[in-house]
Amino acid sequence: MRPDYVDAHGNLGHALRRLHRYEAAVQCFDRARQLDPTVDVSSMRLYCLQQLCDWRGRAQELETLTGRIARGEPACNPFLYFSMSGSAALQLELAASWAEHHCTVREAPAPPPPPPPPANLRIGDM
Repeated sequence: MRPDYVDAHGNLGHALRRLHRYEAAVQCFDRARQLDPTVDVSSMRLYCLQQLCDWRGRAQELETLTGRIARGEPACNPFLYFSMSGSAALQLELAASWAEHHCTVREAPAPPPPPPPPANLRIGDM
């Protein structure tokens, strides 16, 4: 892996997070942010820190994330934020913003055709 490739560090961080290797994931997210301060890894980094019970810098990261949500940005997956904030209003704002940016609206499917008329029913011979 190229040491200066921002996306590789971010993607590796995501993979390590899914493997529950949170310390290594945080290091990858930090390296990605060091290479490009605009890279968006705050929510995943914050999630990993919570899993490690490492609260250093949490307030500042959460404040940054909350500011992005208040501006209507789809800052992170709503389910991640539910575990980070007690504000129902911000959670709703994030869910709406996330759905608007990440969920495609599909047309309603056509209703099924009506069933064919019933055939004559024979109950028995007499």
